[in-house]
Amino acid sequence: MSPLPAVKRQKREVYSKDWLLAQLFHYDLFNTYNQYRHDTQSTEKTLTNMLLMAIENGLCDHVPERILKIELELRRKVDSEFANKMAQEALYKAAQKTAPPKSTVDNYAQDEEEDEAEEEEDEENEDDEEESVVEVADPWAELHETPGAQATLDPDRFFRHYFLTDGNPNRKKTTRGLRLDGLFQDWDTVIHRAERYGLYKWMTKEKPIRVCLGWNLQKVQKMAEFTDKKVRERRVQTRTREETRLKKLHDDLVAQCQEKCKGKEDPTEWEIAGKYMVMANELLDHCSPDRPFTLHISDKIKQSDVGPGCRAAYDFAIISGSMLLATSSGIMDWLLADAEKEYRASLADNDRDPSSVSRKRKEPPTQAQLYHRSKRDLQTLRPHQKSLNYEVRIRGHEIVGDDTRAFDQPRSGHIRFKDETLMSFSGKINLGESLGLVNIHGLKYSLEAPKKTPKWSSYTEEAAARERETRSAEEAAAKQSKKAKRPSVYEDFATPKRCSDKLARLSSKKKKD
Repeated sequence: MSPLPAVKRQKREVYSKDWLLAQLFHYDLFNTYNQYRHDTQSTEKTLTNMLLMAIENGLCDHVPERILKIELELRRKVDSEFANKMAQEALYKAAQKTAPPKSTVDNYAQDEEEDEAEEEEDEENEDDEEESVVEVADPWAELHETPGAQATLDPDRFFRHYFLTDGNPNRKKTTRGLRLDGLFQDWDTVIHRAERYGLYKWMTKEKPIRVCLGWNLQKVQKMAEFTDKKVRERRVQTRTREETRLKKLHDDLVAQCQEKCKGKEDPTEWEIAGKYMVMANELLDHCSPDRPFTLHISDKIKQSDVGPGCRAAYDFAIISGSMLLATSSGIMDWLLADAEKEYRASLADNDRDPSSVSRKRKEPPTQAQLYHRSKRDLQTLRPHQKSLNYEVRIRGHEIVGDDTRAFDQPRSGHIRFKDETLMSFSGKINLGESLGLVNIHGLKYSLEAPKKTPKWSSYTEEAAARERETRSAEEAAAKQSKKAKRPSVYEDFATPKRCSDKLARLSSKKKKD
């Protein structure tokens, strides 16, 4: 007799429908396949296919976290019930051993003591039940560390809690003043209401800007100044910590270069591309950033007849943008012309009608095209000696007061590298009228070139004009919305309609007389 029927019967007993359902629930596969309601009419074949598909997709390699939490919850519940049961049994056995023998004699005093003990036990149980009741959390009270968020959530309760008593200003409340941390919306509404109650307000200078309110103007000013001081100190600590880390990377990089140069007769060709940390103490008089100044030079070299040039991205906190570097004035002129050519080409691509198939009229060559040579011609050129001196031109955005502006007129400067390893440099850059000529010192901390640098054409005169128009439109829209939301100061003192009509009739009667 063949053992095949017995094997099939054993397989059906082991891999039954209940077993398949258990596996699907255990690995949370109904939820995975978005079958939130299990169909009881599903066949074993359907369930088997679901399980096999899950195994192929690796869904049965690990038990889901949600299922493990259920197991832990059940274990915790069973363990706690078992522990309570064992404790009750132990107490019962101890009470059985220490219990006095039963007496049939009536004892009125003993019964009275037992009644009092039961009453005390009932009172204790009631107290325990009251303590075990979960108190509902108060979201407003939980925001006590950010009064500005409290003012946003419930302005009426905010003013009642900190500055009012029975709806009237109370100068004995919050005498030291209050800084509104977390006030991000309804800014003007809260300030306007505070001024109506006679509160003084003062704004911090460092960003993020905070509002300070109080009954004493001097205390409010001191609070804002103290906040600015603490913000600057934290920024200095963060920047100093990051500068120390980058200097350590620079020292390690210099050590690697020295190790690489040992025992070599031919000088190693070092590239200018990489990431530099820039130090400029004169800029720190105008800002207090929380990160070091940086200069990221691209490895995409622009080759001309006169020599190579490259592009970079600089970030000096209050001024940032695109930079061009060249070893001579001729190369710099070529880079500027090449950037202008790219910008004009992008404009032409945007303006070109895709439906037009007419041939483009040949235009005279630009200055960049005159300098352009093929790769074969460039290979025959005599290689230029690596220079340590570079001319610099910058464009970008600058922060003037509370305004961010784009400048399209290139500003010049120069840098000189310390040696042929190109690991450090020093120089001067003209950063405009407000900042002037600034001394800079750079240290390379990474040989990895940036993947992308801002385009020089992003800061043209047209782009700056478009940005100014956009900014002015946004400011006008913001002012309009503020006017629409701002409540009138004289709303509380407005003349009733009936009285105003009566006054109007009297004035017209006087005019007739």
